[in-house]
Amino acid sequence: MVRYADDLLILAKPGQGAGLQTRLKRWLEARELKLNEEKTRLVDTRRTGFEFLGFAVAWRRSWRSGKRYVHVEPSAKSRAKLRDKVRTVLDVSTRNQPAVVMIRKVNQITRGWATAFHYGNCTRCFAKQQIFVRSRLRRWLWRKFGCTHGLFTFFTHDRLHGQYQLWRWPRTAGWTS
Repeated sequence: MVRYADDLLILAKPGQGAGLQTRLKRWLEARELKLNEEKTRLVDTRRTGFEFLGFAVAWRRSWRSGKRYVHVEPSAKSRAKLRDKVRTVLDVSTRNQPAVVMIRKVNQITRGWATAFHYGNCTRCFAKQQIFVRSRLRRWLWRKFGCTHGLFTFFTHDRLHGQYQLWRWPRTAGWTS
């Protein structure tokens, strides 16, 4: 099992984590595998959240019902990586490339990221990422074509998604790619 998976998360009731960690360590040693002591930690999720495989996981209180729930969304680090990739595609050095080619690359990046991170409470995060991608593309196009008219009045959302075929991010939790 651990030879193929190097990331492991064990959720336990309060007070049982240390015992489970000891059992896991013995189980791994019996199979001549080693638990990475530097990465291994016990976290009380009632007080603090944690990041795992690019997701941020934390307990939150619902503003509707007031009940607590486990909130799962792409981590800040994962969101920053996506923005950096989009910046790389839509930067000064690519303005000589055809817009269709660059937008196709942006669509591949954003669609792949959304597929990987479409889980849990991602709607608000996806909306923020789409705002960033639209803004970056809008400014890239505006500079590419040396426009003098209004940035937001000429490159509207409808134009970006219609004429330029920018991919629209999913809005609902039931989305599948």
